[in-house]
Amino acid sequence: MNKIFGLSYKNELFRKAIHLLSIIFPIFYLFNTKTKTLYFLIIIFIFILIIEFFRNKKSSISLLFNKYLSNVVREYEKTALMSATYLVISALLTIIIFDKNIAILALLIASICDTSAAVFGMKFGRIYFYNNKSLEGTFAFIFSGLGIVCIYNIYTQYDLYIIGIIAVIISSITEHITPTKFDNLTIPLSAALSITLFKLL
Repeated sequence: MNKIFGLSYKNELFRKAIHLLSIIFPIFYLFNTKTKTLYFLIIIFIFILIIEFFRNKKSSISLLFNKYLSNVVREYEKTALMSATYLVISALLTIIIFDKNIAILALLIASICDTSAAVFGMKFGRIYFYNNKSLEGTFAFIFSGLGIVCIYNIYTQYDLYIIGIIAVIISSITEHITPTKFDNLTIPLSAALSITLFKLL
């Protein structure tokens, strides 16, 4: 079985399934206030920081972590912050800085499009350009993003069709050029920033 960042395809799929759980952030925000959502994310962030601190030490947390999640930890995360930590940080920043509808859309893009790009790219990727990101994965990112923009606009009646599509393309480029360990941070922020700037034009 081919290895992706030191992990088997099966473990990468499991990792991306965990990543997809981050969709709970924008969904929670959709039905709650900014304050409640920030409290919710801060609790999750504290929980992740505890895991970060104890996962490489002799502790019960380390034993549980290694038992259930060690197979999905990439090599560069063993001595640095996990991608999940960056994801929660980016969610906090996106919600704090940007308008609610913009933040929700950006976080949906980060959760769904990044997962789509990775899964499709791992399975069908043939043309690689930079940071082990494939052209096929980039297309999957963009097409899933178009679906998200359409569905979100229909649901909320928030007119972000053209700007949303532009933001998807910009965030897909950002995902492609960003080192993998940081793309959870850059994707939602670039999407939200793109929407905000184009709304001002």
